[in-house]
Amino acid sequence: MTCTIQYDPGSGVVKATYLGGEDFVSLSSSVEETVLALINNHCTKLLCDLSKSTVRMSIVEMVQIEKSIHTALRSKSIHPISIKRAVVRKDNDGNLENYKFFENSSVNNLQMVKVFSLCEDALDWLNS
Repeated sequence: MTCTIQYDPGSGVVKATYLGGEDFVSLSSSVEETVLALINNHCTKLLCDLSKSTVRMSIVEMVQIEKSIHTALRSKSIHPISIKRAVVRKDNDGNLENYKFFENSSVNNLQMVKVFSLCEDALDWLNS
C-alpha cells in the first residue's frame, strides 16, 4: 500500500490518495496520520481517493474502519460530524453495495460521508 496525505490550500481539502491493494490493516494504519493532517491544517474536509487502488474488505471491516476513524477523531477532541468526508471509489468497482453500506452506516453514526466515483464530484460536494 502507498498512501500520500496532502493538504490543498486552494480547495481547503486534505486528500489521502491510496495506490495498490488496500485491506483493513493498510487503511486503518493511515487513520491517525490523516486525522493529524486535518488538525495541523485546521481543515474540516477530507477526500479519500481509492480510485487507483483495489480494496479488499468485507462489510464488517468497513464498519470497523469507520469506528477507527470515529475513535481517532474523538481522541483529538474532534466531533466526527464536524469533518466532511468524501470517498472516491473505482468507477467500475463491483463493490458498490459495500461502499453504499459504508456510507449509510457512517451517516447513521452521525458522520458526514458520501461515496463518489469521480474526484470532481467529490470535491464539488466537499465545497458545497
